[in-house]
Amino acid sequence: MEHTFLLQSGVWIASGSYYDEEENRFPFTGESRISRENGDWTIGGHLEVGFPQPVRFYNNYQIPAGQTPPVIGWESYNPSLGRFTGRFLFVEDTIFSENGSDDGHSRSLETMVRVSAYTYQVRGVLFLGGQKASSWAGTLTQQNR
Repeated sequence: MEHTFLLQSGVWIASGSYYDEEENRFPFTGESRISRENGDWTIGGHLEVGFPQPVRFYNNYQIPAGQTPPVIGWESYNPSLGRFTGRFLFVEDTIFSENGSDDGHSRSLETMVRVSAYTYQVRGVLFLGGQKASSWAGTLTQQNR
């Protein structure tokens, strides 16, 4: 199975549902820009959640050169949560992401299942201090294919 998300440069549009710690549902939209230069990868993006006062979360990933599936290590910075390190694991049609913050307070898990070369289904959860803080379910669609 050849994955297009994460392994090829491109712009991906996200949409779906965000659930807070009390399971209140809010719509979300977002974008991820994946680029590769000199072997290094960067993934920059944002997610906007339609709370009564909408909030936009930013995240920037760095993947050092020389890594290939099935396991790819990464680090990211989120202005709201700080620095995270994690791994992408590729298994058939699915990409798993497991990660945590440097201080150990925050952890998240995410799955991205390939529906087609241009579409992935995404599911994830964020834990803060061992308690579920949020979860999400959505779709990633490649733009300008």
